[in-house]
Amino acid sequence: MSIISLNADLLRICHGFTSTEQHRGYLNGVHVESNPHGEGVIMVATDGYRLMCIHDEHGFISSPNLEGSIIKLTKDMLKECKTKPRGEVGRKALIESGGMEITVYRVGDDDGYVKHKSYTTPMFISGTFPDWRRVLPNLDQEPSEMNKDGFSFNSDNIKSFCEAAKELEKLIGNSQGYLRVVPCGDGPALIRFPYSPNAFGLSMPGVKRIEGLLGLPDFMSPTSDKQSAAE
Repeated sequence: MSIISLNADLLRICHGFTSTEQHRGYLNGVHVESNPHGEGVIMVATDGYRLMCIHDEHGFISSPNLEGSIIKLTKDMLKECKTKPRGEVGRKALIESGGMEITVYRVGDDDGYVKHKSYTTPMFISGTFPDWRRVLPNLDQEPSEMNKDGFSFNSDNIKSFCEAAKELEKLIGNSQGYLRVVPCGDGPALIRFPYSPNAFGLSMPGVKRIEGLLGLPDFMSPTSDKQSAAE
């Protein structure tokens, strides 16, 4: 039986990018796997339009498997995964086949932690998580002629990354929520978090192409001023 230990806040933030569509149940949870390049655990969640990937460098999986595991949390679980701003220095989620146990690390605890809450709700989702590495962008790729003017992105998707940026920064005492959007040819845009280098996101471009809109609106042009004066 495998035991998974994760930073509860990072798990909660990543879970915000799961899908709610029941016919794609394998996307309803966070995929966790041992880091193939070193220590820690890699968490990935996607709904097909957004993807969040976070490396928990202190996480571990006692008996890792090649396919990884898909973990789904209830609303109550997500609530308990959030570190409180006063008197706490972090929370850890210990997950096994029987459920999840939340451990709270408080300021001044002699033993370093206290057991907070335990759950027995089934946690693991059966199914195969998609090979998310196949959609990783090529930073050197140039856009095709059709897309040379750039893409349009869904504002709700970008907003979710802004909210995640704030949550990630709160873990280190900031709350401004900086992020960087990097265009990558015809593929998804890369989202980086300057204050959280162990996390990144992908935002898929919009399906609809919108022509133009590359500069300032027409009403800001000198020609527009002249026409108004003449009228």
